[in-house]
Amino acid sequence: MVPRLYAITLTAFCVGTAATSFADPPAADCAPSGGRTLNTTKVYLVPEQHATTVPSLTLREVATTVPTTDLRIDFKEEKRTVLVTSLKPRQEDRVVTSTTLVPETHIDPNTHCQTTTYTPVCVTKIVKVTVMDSVQETRDVIVMVPVLRPVESAVVVKRLTVDATTVPAVATTYKLVTVPGTASVPGPPRPILPPSCGPSGH
Repeated sequence: MVPRLYAITLTAFCVGTAATSFADPPAADCAPSGGRTLNTTKVYLVPEQHATTVPSLTLREVATTVPTTDLRIDFKEEKRTVLVTSLKPRQEDRVVTSTTLVPETHIDPNTHCQTTTYTPVCVTKIVKVTVMDSVQETRDVIVMVPVLRPVESAVVVKRLTVDATTVPAVATTYKLVTVPGTASVPGPPRPILPPSCGPSGH
């Protein structure tokens, strides 16, 4: 930045000097023979500082508590009645027919020998038999039943926010100052003339 300002100052000085040189040419009759005087203008950039403020951005985290409703699961006992089938024994009289051999003795009339023969005979008896009957009964059962209950709770939500503030600072500005002046420019050296010769006496 500073070299650029110096370049601007030098350019303005050269332009002012050239403009003054072309604007006010010295008169040939009035200027001294030894040189001439030029009107010049010098340009200065004067830095000035002043107190100011500049913006500053600060990032911070903000936590917000948001109320919400959750569901809680509870259990309660309930008695339920179910129908079951079971077997129950009972005694039953049944008639059973069986075959038995009854011995019979015979005497041969010719030989007078005794012989025994067996004759099948059907016999009926009453016996007790155990019979299983299917019986339906009701039974009580305790079961756990789920119950949903609303519960008030809170959720923390985090987010980022930007805070805009200002902080003190020093600012530098440049002021343009022009100073008029004069400059003496020496003239060209006088030409050396050859010595003049007197009138010829010859």
